[in-house]
Amino acid sequence: MYEKTKFVNTEVFEILGSNNSHSIVEDFSENSLIAFWIRIDWENPIVNRVEVNDQEIKSIPSFLISKGFDTSIPIYIFWGYDSYPCVKTKLTGEILSNIEDIVWLGNDLYIYCLTQKYVIEFFHDDTVNVGWI
Repeated sequence: MYEKTKFVNTEVFEILGSNNSHSIVEDFSENSLIAFWIRIDWENPIVNRVEVNDQEIKSIPSFLISKGFDTSIPIYIFWGYDSYPCVKTKLTGEILSNIEDIVWLGNDLYIYCLTQKYVIEFFHDDTVNVGWI
């Protein structure tokens, strides 16, 4: 499978089983403000949001650190409409510099920090949003 070739270093990446993947996506759904059109409701006033362009993607970890987040805490990568398993890893500029190789697997891609509740959304309309509540 393609995702196994992208996530071959098991010291850096862990591909979760279906039960764990379901739990992560369920937590994301319960803690993110999802609008009726199945997207994060970025217009909600309690949601902090920054839209980034392609050139800024690699600097997202530095941006999150400047906002008080710890990027060494594990994050989970998952796709919005597909049944691929979640991938557990840490947020690095290296991962984000190769994000195009991962995004094409599904319609929308989310990078979610379960403990700190921040999310990076790569939406199918080519927008990239970083958000937290």
